[in-house]
Amino acid sequence: MNFDPRCTNARALDFHWRAPSAIAERAGLAELGRSSYKRARDSFLASLVLAADSDRPWVSYSRSRDFYAAEGRYEGTDYSYSNVRLAVAEIAEAGMIEEMRSKPGSHLTHGFQSRVIATDKLIRLAQGVDLLHVGTRCPIVLKDEAGTRVDFRETAQTRRLVAEVEDINSYLGTIEVGISADANPDDWQHTQHHIRARKIKDGRETWTCVRPTPSPEVFRVFGRGRWDRHGRWYGWWQNLPKSRRAELLINGEICIEPDFACLHPTLLYAMRGIVLQHDPYELQGWDRSAGKLALNVSINAPTLNSAIQALLKKRRDVKGDGSPAWPYGPAETRRIVEAVKKANPAIAGDIGSDAGIRLMAVDSRMAQQVMTRCRAEAIPVLPVHDSFVAPGSRKAAVTAIMGDVLAHTISTISPVSSGV
Repeated sequence: MNFDPRCTNARALDFHWRAPSAIAERAGLAELGRSSYKRARDSFLASLVLAADSDRPWVSYSRSRDFYAAEGRYEGTDYSYSNVRLAVAEIAEAGMIEEMRSKPGSHLTHGFQSRVIATDKLIRLAQGVDLLHVGTRCPIVLKDEAGTRVDFRETAQTRRLVAEVEDINSYLGTIEVGISADANPDDWQHTQHHIRARKIKDGRETWTCVRPTPSPEVFRVFGRGRWDRHGRWYGWWQNLPKSRRAELLINGEICIEPDFACLHPTLLYAMRGIVLQHDPYELQGWDRSAGKLALNVSINAPTLNSAIQALLKKRRDVKGDGSPAWPYGPAETRRIVEAVKKANPAIAGDIGSDAGIRLMAVDSRMAQQVMTRCRAEAIPVLPVHDSFVAPGSRKAAVTAIMGDVLAHTISTISPVSSGV
């Protein structure tokens, strides 16, 4: 087939949904075979149908035996090396996919696995068919230094983490999420399986495509092969533009989204035993937005030079008005980073120190505490890293809980408060 540029932005093979037997029956696929294979094939079909219904219609998958050995914890035994290869062959023979197959090992050079896309035949057979939500097989994800999911050994700690996520999901599962009837219909689009939400910034229009689950649920992602790095909570609503999240309904009520202001700088100052009392993003000679971006990027960068390079890469990003997201050259970028250090001397040593991934571990625990407190007070909230979508009538209560959690966290990490 001719090269389709959309294949470069393929979705990973999804295992959270499964096609009912009706699609396979309509296509005349084999009814016999191992139950695990049929489940894998039906999950593969669901992934194709969902991708075709979205803004990213291609699905990437691996043809490497080693890949499935490492990923088994997340996909489960259904997506095995043999099951996936056999499913691709059977579905292709039935004329329901087109494939762009990568050569063995080529993903190491150009980053692309083999990719498939649903044909009109599969899309037609799937019309009017409801997909089944299987859910998350493992609600905690561990990634290595390269950001690749890796297997892990079950311990008392991992079992506790799984139980904590499952407990939060039982709470989130009682929440009904909808869209306000007062929302502008031009800002929302509904497909068979997705919701598309519009964002306009600086006169530029973009659309975000999300796939809601039957009830809200989250999973946690940990990094660097450690359980004390990263750890943030992820749910489908986080991908909506903030202006569209403001139009969500929680249990029928319009929402608000309070957040922790300057959270990571506040935590860094607390770790030095200092209460942050100034705007850490305010610089002399530059716009506050430049100081905010420079400080946050630098906190997450392992070195000052890598922070500067990360900022310079943002010159390729274009804002709605056509201007670059970062308009400064190398020399001025370095001066801005140095100005950020000068404006925040107490935490200058944390700038360019890779502190961000440790701070995310702290704010993820704070998010858990906020949700636990809200659950105890019968307040439904949805986490968005350092903010929470909540019913407007409970704004004061949620804000108070967040304040309490922040104060408790500061007292815990501050060497002055903790007596270290």
